[in-house]
Amino acid sequence: EPPPMEGVDPALERIARRAISKAPASRYASAAELRDALQAWRRSESGNPSGRDIERSFESTGTRGRWMLLGVAVLVFAAGGGVWALRSGRSDRDGQQGANGANETVWQQRSIQLFASRPESPALSPDGLTVAYTSEVDGVSQLFVSNVQDPSPKQLTSFEDGTFHPIWVQGGSALVFERGLSVGLYAPTPKALYLVPALAGEPRLLVEGGRNATASAGSELFYERAGGLRSLRLDTLEDEAVPLPPSDRSGIFDLHPALSPDGSRFAYVRGLLGPLGTIELVERATGNARVLVEERASHRDLVFTPDGRRLLFSSDLGGAMNLWSIDVESGARTQLTKGAGDDLSPSAADGRIVYQNRRD
Repeated sequence: EPPPMEGVDPALERIARRAISKAPASRYASAAELRDALQAWRRSESGNPSGRDIERSFESTGTRGRWMLLGVAVLVFAAGGGVWALRSGRSDRDGQQGANGANETVWQQRSIQLFASRPESPALSPDGLTVAYTSEVDGVSQLFVSNVQDPSPKQLTSFEDGTFHPIWVQGGSALVFERGLSVGLYAPTPKALYLVPALAGEPRLLVEGGRNATASAGSELFYERAGGLRSLRLDTLEDEAVPLPPSDRSGIFDLHPALSPDGSRFAYVRGLLGPLGTIELVERATGNARVLVEERASHRDLVFTPDGRRLLFSSDLGGAMNLWSIDVESGARTQLTKGAGDDLSPSAADGRIVYQNRRD
C-alpha cells in the first residue's frame, strides 16, 4: 500500500489511489474517466482555476518506478507517485563534454497521469503508440499493454510465475517476453521465452532456458542461454548459436545483447571483472569486433535506436545507473539522464525513448 501523501488534498489523494489500485476493476476505466475526476476536483477547489496544484501534489510524492519518453515531448508512467513529462533543453555548456567524454543534456519535467501499479520493463511499439510493460497482480508480475493516448491497462498474461522483459516483434503485431522467476539483478535463473499476439491470443512457448531477448526489424531474435548467444528465426523457428569473439569472460553474467534493426551487427557486454565489462560491437558478416565503451562498468539493457545509428544503454559510468546514448560510428557519447534512482530498460520508437526509473 502506498504511504500517505503528506500535504495533498484528501479528495485528490483518493483519486490518485484509485488510479494505482492493485485491482484492475477498481481503477478508472479510461483516461477520460480519470480526466473527468480530476477536472471535478479542480472545480471544487476555490482559487485553483488552472489546476497547477495537481502537478505540485504529484511532484511531492515518492515513486518506485517512472517511465520516461525522451524527445520533443516525453511521457512517463509512474507507480506509487508522480507521472512526468520531460522536454529536452540546451545547457550553458552545449558543445562541451562532461566526465567520461559525455555530452551534457538538461531535461525539464512536469507531472501528468499514472495508470499502473509498479510498472517494470517498458517497451514502446514500433509506431510509438503503445507501451508494453509488466505490472504485479496479486504479487505476480504479468504482461500488460497500454495506448499512449489512453493508457488504460490491458492484461495479456495470467501466469502463476512472473513475466519479464517484453519486446515487440513482427512489426509490432506480437510480443516476446520471459516467463519464470527472477531472484536478482545479476542472478540468471531458468526462464523460457514466450510469444503472444499484441491484441488477443494465447501465449505460446518459443524456447526453454532463454532470456534477454532482442529482435531485428525482421523476423530474427537473439537471446541468451547457458552463457552463450543464440539466434532464433520466428518464421521458421530455426535456432542456432551465434559466435562471439574470444574472451576470458566467466559466462556467469548476462551479455545484454542488442541486435541492430537490419540484423547486420550486434552489441553486447563483454564481462571482464565480475559484473563489470566493456561494450563491444560485432559485424556479423566479418566477425570483426570493436569496443564502443572501453570503461569497465556495470552496463546493461542495450538497445539500438530504430535507425540503427545509436545504441542506448544503462550504466553506472557516472557513479549512478543512468541512461546513455552512443553513436556507433563516431563513438560520441551522451548522458541522457541524471538524478536519483536507477534508469533502466530503454526502448526507442518514433523519435522517442521510453525507460523506467526505479527507486527502492
